[in-house]
Amino acid sequence: MRKKIFSLLVIILTIIIPITIAKASSKIVSNDIDISLKEYLGENYKERIRKNSISAKNIEKIESMFSKEEVDFNVNKYPNYIGGLYIDDQDDNIVIQIVRKNIPSATKSMNEYNLYSDILSIDKNAKIKYVDYSYNEISEVIEFLADYYSNNYENGYIDGYYDDIMNNRVVVELKNYSEEVIDNFKKNVTDSPLIHFTSSRNITDYITTYSPGQGILPLGCSIGFRAKLGSAIGFVTAGHCVSEVNQTVPTFGVVKKRRLSGNIDASWIDLDPLYSIGTAIKYHPQDGLPWSLDNTPVKNFVVGQLYGKSGVSSQYTYGKITSLSASGANGITGLVDSTIYAKEGDSGGIVFKILGTGTDPLSYQTAGIVHGGPKGGGNMKFVRANDIVSIFSLTTY
Repeated sequence: MRKKIFSLLVIILTIIIPITIAKASSKIVSNDIDISLKEYLGENYKERIRKNSISAKNIEKIESMFSKEEVDFNVNKYPNYIGGLYIDDQDDNIVIQIVRKNIPSATKSMNEYNLYSDILSIDKNAKIKYVDYSYNEISEVIEFLADYYSNNYENGYIDGYYDDIMNNRVVVELKNYSEEVIDNFKKNVTDSPLIHFTSSRNITDYITTYSPGQGILPLGCSIGFRAKLGSAIGFVTAGHCVSEVNQTVPTFGVVKKRRLSGNIDASWIDLDPLYSIGTAIKYHPQDGLPWSLDNTPVKNFVVGQLYGKSGVSSQYTYGKITSLSASGANGITGLVDSTIYAKEGDSGGIVFKILGTGTDPLSYQTAGIVHGGPKGGGNMKFVRANDIVSIFSLTTY
């Protein structure tokens, strides 16, 4: 019998025009990547992608110079004089945040001073921005909030949190925003000066029901990326889309892995042998030319880098990474936050990184799956594919 192919709907994201975390996500929704990119970035979108890609690679070079000390949320241990690293919205150049009081002195430690000098020389276009707090201090607050949120998300003060690297702070979203609640939080939880309080965005996981032929009809979600468990072929989608292990998903297969805790919101479905999952990316899903997807999970994420997602509900959308340590719905922590638009039904859909050299072909790499975002649609959060593959002992192919 001829195998049916479920192509992974994929989108390519990019953002160069100024957008702040407080603004709404880009809502250019399209089923044609080429058209939507030109609408969003202009005719020279490939050159903009090239510049963003170079900056992202240079940030990865800088991070590789730091010690590989094990810390939470998949980040290296930064030197205490580094506040953060990100790609600027307006010109795609690197911004290196420096804590002035912690700058190393050549008279005290030549090794530290040389490392500092090497960091500043990685990219001649990099901009220096002086800030008050180190990235390590931000990470400590994030670690504390992750523990608090995962244990108190139903009855606690906060509805969410994330590291706001660009503004050198941690944002806490309160369920009931008021000066009284802020005072109580500071007295009973933490009075860290790094925290900036805002009202809740009502983060929820994205799930709904669709017409036949769209997404995973029985679940009201989207297909993520393909992966094997041993020799068994299957695919990953969101954990909140299914109820339990061994649940049968009509037409698709049987749930064999599921986790909805910590930094994982994912499930793995053992695919019916009559079906298969492809990795073709098309500029147009019906008759466009296919572009291959590198299904090796992304390991390093950069604030300000271009990413995209494909989901059955909002199709192709794109944006930038805004946070590397954000909370989600139902006590989930350690997510990646973005300005990529998603809405109900996109849960489990593939999220991917896009790189370019200025000419064809652009390259795409599996990064994760959609978790959720503001109720009704907005800036989405996603689960890292690398974490899912590791926790489920999967292999991508």
